[in-house]
Amino acid sequence: RGAEAWAAQRGVFAVRVRTQTHREAAAAFYRSLGYTAVKQQTVFAREAHELRPSGPATLRD
Repeated sequence: RGAEAWAAQRGVFAVRVRTQTHREAAAAFYRSLGYTAVKQQTVFAREAHELRPSGPATLRD
């Protein structure tokens, strides 16, 4: 709660914390402090060795 008080004194209007979805104890802790889950995120990745260049890269707007 010290970080929240520090932020409030400086005019911050929201505090966000992040945790991974499998960390259920952390999520329960934040809920117990009054935080609400507002987003779940899926991250996609591909290993560099799986990528094949298809020619020179071209930047477009």
